[in-house]
Amino acid sequence: MAVGEIFLTAFINVMFNKLASTEFFDFEKQVTESAMKLWLEDLRDLAYDMDDLLDAIATEAFVRMGSKIEKITNRVQEIAKQIGGLRLLRNAGGSSNARETVTTQIPGDPKFGP
Repeated sequence: MAVGEIFLTAFINVMFNKLASTEFFDFEKQVTESAMKLWLEDLRDLAYDMDDLLDAIATEAFVRMGSKIEKITNRVQEIAKQIGGLRLLRNAGGSSNARETVTTQIPGDPKFGP
């Protein structure tokens, strides 16, 4: 064997022993755990940012929908006020399970009596 081969073989054996040592595995584990911690921190920060965005969207939607809900509520109240002028009567017939029916009575109409 040439001197170079002996040196190379010894060098490879030393390197293999170092790579196979528990110290190297501990170091590799620490590097992997550190990288994992950083990645998890980035992931958590991203989740918080997404949550903030969804909160902002929900708030904006509530503000916009709030005015629409108010308009619709006002329309319902206006229409409800008009019921009094229509002389609506409750239907006295039917079972207790049936939906309540509202009918109109037109004064002087022969179909509905005097």
